[in-house]
Amino acid sequence: MRKIFAMMLLCAALMGVLFPGARAEGSEADQRHLRISATVNADAGFTNIPLEQGNYKELSLLNLENVTIDLDGAALTLEDALREGRVTPEQLVAWARLDASEGLCNEVAKSKNSLTEFTYRYPKFGYTLRSIYDLFQAPNGRQYLIADVTIYAASMEPRYSLPVDEQTGCTIDFEDWGLDFEISEVDRTGLTIACTQSGGQQLGTLEVQTQWLERKNPDTLAWENVEEAQTGTAWAPPANGPLTMGGTSSLFFDFAEPFGSLPAGDYRLTVEIADHYNEAEVHPLMRNYRDVQWYTIEFTIE
Repeated sequence: MRKIFAMMLLCAALMGVLFPGARAEGSEADQRHLRISATVNADAGFTNIPLEQGNYKELSLLNLENVTIDLDGAALTLEDALREGRVTPEQLVAWARLDASEGLCNEVAKSKNSLTEFTYRYPKFGYTLRSIYDLFQAPNGRQYLIADVTIYAASMEPRYSLPVDEQTGCTIDFEDWGLDFEISEVDRTGLTIACTQSGGQQLGTLEVQTQWLERKNPDTLAWENVEEAQTGTAWAPPANGPLTMGGTSSLFFDFAEPFGSLPAGDYRLTVEIADHYNEAEVHPLMRNYRDVQWYTIEFTIE
């Protein structure tokens, strides 16, 4: 028995000498430079971690919780590691690039409107890191440095939304789609808006895709998301199809189904509108255009 055990140890030693790179199955996590662990939660939404130093103002987490990072064998929450300066977004991106070069994650790069987005997918570990650090030239002729790092559930494919211009409050590449919004009627259960479209530089037809509602906190004056009631159904956009091009559409946003009866206060509704067009008809020299934009309508419930 001792001879058999000794032979097994000898074989193991020889394997280590002849194949120094061999590792036990299941040890792939130790090979990653970006050693992040997280729990996927579809209801977690966005968590923004503000940063005081570096090139990034914040790091965002989407549909993830219990996010930790392994630094020299010690597991820390990613938020604590960032706040304490133990790690920076720049390091996270650099480690992801190293992992991609060594085949430990999948790197995808795509560019649109002169802005390039890099994603590093770790499907086995349930997360993806997305990085944007690029100079964006908006249709208004101004240039903006876009610096964004987001870590989200690997099963997701979220659209990237550009930040707003601090001077105008609009998305930095806001285009003239010829839209004008006027409130027709509002109460605690719904809002009716007359949306008039005229001219503009859209490529096809426009349609509301989704929306979200915020209420101004009377104490802090900060805008806060209005939480949906537990109805089991998502808040559907107005079911009247594409907007009337060159005319007026009546849009009704039902508050009763997702929220119940809203209390009095100041609100703002943000709608995401998409430009649906035939991509084959887009001229190859066209670059500075958007196919999704956001519009905000403020109103008061008495």
